[in-house]
Amino acid sequence: MDKNNIFKENGLYYYNTDEFATVKLCFKFRIGRDIRELVKARILSCYLVRTSKNYKSYKEIKDKLKYFYGMYIDAEQTFFGSENFFTFNVNMVSPRVIGEDYMKDAIKFVRDILLEPNFTNGKLDSEVISQVKKELIASKERSLSNPSVFRERLLLNKINPNSNLALNHIVDASEFKEVVESITDADLIEFYNNTLSNFYRGYVFGDVNSEERNVISSSFSFKSSDEIIDYSEFIDICEGEDSIEHDTKQSDLYVVYKLNNYSLDKIHLYKVLASMLSTGNGLCHKVLRSELGLVYSSGAFINKYRMFGFLYLGANISGENKDKCLDGIDEIFKRLKDKKQVSELLQYAKDKLNQEYYFSGEDVNNVVGDFSCYVFGTYPDKEELYKKINELSSDDIISEVDNIVKKYVFFGRGVK
Repeated sequence: MDKNNIFKENGLYYYNTDEFATVKLCFKFRIGRDIRELVKARILSCYLVRTSKNYKSYKEIKDKLKYFYGMYIDAEQTFFGSENFFTFNVNMVSPRVIGEDYMKDAIKFVRDILLEPNFTNGKLDSEVISQVKKELIASKERSLSNPSVFRERLLLNKINPNSNLALNHIVDASEFKEVVESITDADLIEFYNNTLSNFYRGYVFGDVNSEERNVISSSFSFKSSDEIIDYSEFIDICEGEDSIEHDTKQSDLYVVYKLNNYSLDKIHLYKVLASMLSTGNGLCHKVLRSELGLVYSSGAFINKYRMFGFLYLGANISGENKDKCLDGIDEIFKRLKDKKQVSELLQYAKDKLNQEYYFSGEDVNNVVGDFSCYVFGTYPDKEELYKKINELSSDDIISEVDNIVKKYVFFGRGVK
């Protein structure tokens, strides 16, 4: 990402580049920390992209998306650390690529979808909203019927049931169904109005000229907030051991570690540690699979949960291998205190991460991702991050291992 391409205009952040064929818009609105708020966001995110005041049917919307060269619009409920969002995304082909000046009409259509909802006399389209609710309930039931999915979500709830992480990983399908069915049209309209007035930040990525920027700013009066959000939520980690049984062959073992003294200044260190543990030549694979032959797959999950102050190691195993696998995981952390092994793993991790960094600028998704992190403050400057990565020593890794404390074991046993 070239920070020289970034500027702020009329309340939105822009990354101006003609290197890619994509133009992307993203608007984030802050929402509450409550199960009903999250469910409203999920219902509304589906409803808005299926019907609007000016495009009543889903077919009309899909036809219009095709007309605009396969434009993609979606809305979703997202979260990062302690914060929840209603996020609205648009992807379209740059007008310069196809040689047609269609941006004004395309933005008008986007505005119709987001700002002209199909609310008539305090009511939503009953057929559409009924279908959306049925699909959300069915999707939740389907995902939770997968034992591995259910086990991981149950783990994230058990770690700390009062956290935003647990709130975003519902494990009770019947509770979810009850909440979905209890949401009324009036609830959704009120949520929509409150959400649209709680805009956080938004951006536009791609080759967008000044005339097109004027069209965007005149269509959306959103003004990005200057507030800097602290996304961290260092939760108390439960202790001990739990297990659950499923009628499956495969078992899942999770070992949770608290990151004592964790801070945002250590992101580079944990990114390297994740690579040392989880890559093809990482310690998890080397010890648990290559040497001991105990797992089908394994990995360390750090970056995803660092804002909550923990990491966990996960392994897909046969039920009878639980205790051996726990011994193997203990061995992994012993080796993270061995300077010779740490030095070799650290160099491998640096080489791999540097290669990823070198090629990341060629992938539009990576560049958009970096820009998004810059706008929403969810990750540090990438150039500075990789500078710190390359300055890490084996002593830095070994010293930090003392701050990684084993707290909780959760075992999903397959009994088939």
